[in-house]
Amino acid sequence: MDNELKNKIVAGYQAWFRAAPSLEEGWIHWSRNGAPGCPDPSGNKATFEMFPDTREYPADIMYPSGYPPLGNGRPSDLFSSRTAAAIDLHCA
Repeated sequence: MDNELKNKIVAGYQAWFRAAPSLEEGWIHWSRNGAPGCPDPSGNKATFEMFPDTREYPADIMYPSGYPPLGNGRPSDLFSSRTAAAIDLHCA
């Protein structure tokens, strides 16, 4: 039993960023205290400094953030990392 982890690498994935189909359900780690209705367009409760590059994310794990469209015209949707598709993408 003492050697079970010898010469092994151990890693974890925390799936912190939670988004929901509606802003009322809360956005854990995208906003302070996962406050419902956040992130909000005023940015006063957001806990991230820039939008992630989400071009490779499947549409079914993206949720409207409430922010205006990005500078390239794409919607400002954010992902939920509590889905198998996001975990696969993050760990690939």
